[in-house]
Amino acid sequence: MRRITKVLIAGAAAAASIVGVAGTSSANTTSALYRGQTLNVGDSIMGTTGTSTWYQLMMQSDGNLVEYRWDGDPTQGSQSRRVCWSSNTYGSGANHATYQQDGNFVVYTPGGYAAWSSNSAGGGGSTVDISSRGALYVGTKQISGAC
Repeated sequence: MRRITKVLIAGAAAAASIVGVAGTSSANTTSALYRGQTLNVGDSIMGTTGTSTWYQLMMQSDGNLVEYRWDGDPTQGSQSRRVCWSSNTYGSGANHATYQQDGNFVVYTPGGYAAWSSNSAGGGGSTVDISSRGALYVGTKQISGAC
């Protein structure tokens, strides 16, 4: 199954630890983003392989939307991360990414300028999520390769 399911209770503590390292205390983490939903600065989508590898798509305060791979056990304080994919919008002033009703996933500035787009309007599927191999999907469109 390509879609990441909700994190089990045992994994929830680990996910919270990861977000604490990379985000803010008010950040929201979910397993998928649905049409009409937005990632604001510090918010993220989190997925796991079922082992000690985690994937996170985060809207950063520098304007960049970035997917990370975390390796190790965050509950033991031993993890490392690497970048899998980026929207390359660093410094753009962007502060949120919206999965629009038309199926397009767009990184926007506060003034409404589109800094990046998945170009997936009209496509199938209903979520932005990360596969168990780290591939980022917008609906049925694969945005990044496995990581």
